[in-house]
Amino acid sequence: MFEDDTFLTEMYEKLIKEHGFDIKIFAYPPYDILDIIAKEKPDLISANVVMPKMDGFHLLEMLKSDPRTKNIPTIILTSLGQKEDIERGKQLGADEYLVKSNYTPSDVIGIYKKHLTTNVMENEIQIGHEQKQNWFVKRIKKYPVITFTIGFMLLGQLVAVFASYFADKNLFMEQYGLNIRFWVIGIPVIYFLQWILVVYVASKFPREKLKQKLLKHPIATIAFFILFITDLPYRLAEYGGGGGWFETILFYAFLAFLWWLLICWFSSKIFKKQRFQWLWYQKTIGSIFVFLPIAYKVVFGLILAIIIFFIIFYLITVVFKYSGQDMKMLFS
Repeated sequence: MFEDDTFLTEMYEKLIKEHGFDIKIFAYPPYDILDIIAKEKPDLISANVVMPKMDGFHLLEMLKSDPRTKNIPTIILTSLGQKEDIERGKQLGADEYLVKSNYTPSDVIGIYKKHLTTNVMENEIQIGHEQKQNWFVKRIKKYPVITFTIGFMLLGQLVAVFASYFADKNLFMEQYGLNIRFWVIGIPVIYFLQWILVVYVASKFPREKLKQKLLKHPIATIAFFILFITDLPYRLAEYGGGGGWFETILFYAFLAFLWWLLICWFSSKIFKKQRFQWLWYQKTIGSIFVFLPIAYKVVFGLILAIIIFFIIFYLITVVFKYSGQDMKMLFS
């Protein structure tokens, strides 16, 4: 329960415990509240709207955008009864919007109990279903962009290896000194391990948690971004030849991200409180989280379209041996 009125919290704590349920009370949501909730796994969340440091609407938005907490029933219990407030709460995903003046404490406890009983039963069914579902399939469904990106890079590597091998087998063996079977088995294994690592990191840092960490560590974020941008041209010049620039960018972005996490961890141990809260920085991070996923999909789609075009062009000109004159005759 998130409520800064001590009289109400004492009353509800007593009533809830009398009905056989445990309760944990916060006067306001701390910055790491998502981690706390994900760890505690409560069956129900109740939140006021007007609270210090973070209002209930912002908390509700965070809860419903995080995969770890979005399915937990959330009830807004507030004195704000305006139509626009009620509509906003429901749009953000509140399971109930209760105006304090319209309900007695017994009514509120009855609504809590209804959701608690329902959610406990649903959790038991969900746990049974998740145990039956294959771990690998579940991760593919949960992280399709990661899976498709790494699968795309795997396919590119295999095509490059096979093209090099069949172009000149002797030169291939002379350069690499390994049988083609090693590459056919080894490359998928390496990319599969990369996929497992990236999926693991993604599971630990869902969207809202990552956003909060970026907001909490502006100095480290800005510093690493500048280092990444200034160092990337050298990395591309060294490793990005032959069409490998896309993979090079993603690889060094992920590597920089891991270093950034390490610096943030050290920073959180040294500085217990957030020292900088720049409005321009918060707006920038918010805009990035809106536009970056869209931009990535657009760029990735363009790359894929260009590759498909070149494959079709290769098939037409090399495999089927169509010339420009043949194409002109074909479409005339």
